[in-house]
Amino acid sequence: MEKKFYQYTAIDEYSRLRYTWFTNAHDTYASSKFARRLVKYFPFKIKTIQTDNGFEFTNRLSWQAFLKSKKQCLKTH
Repeated sequence: MEKKFYQYTAIDEYSRLRYTWFTNAHDTYASSKFARRLVKYFPFKIKTIQTDNGFEFTNRLSWQAFLKSKKQCLKTH
């Protein structure tokens, strides 16, 4: 059986700096893990994250827990 991988990509609209991460999970936990890695990778504060509103991003409780742990305000669109 072939193993599936999912790609998460973030691109800063101003600098065009990008970050890509592959995972075999497609859930809110993987999305939160990606966001934590993203915050560490970018050399500047992230103000907004735009998503495709897939279920892995729309679970409000997951994102609220992530934002609370980072003590910062990110808007998701």
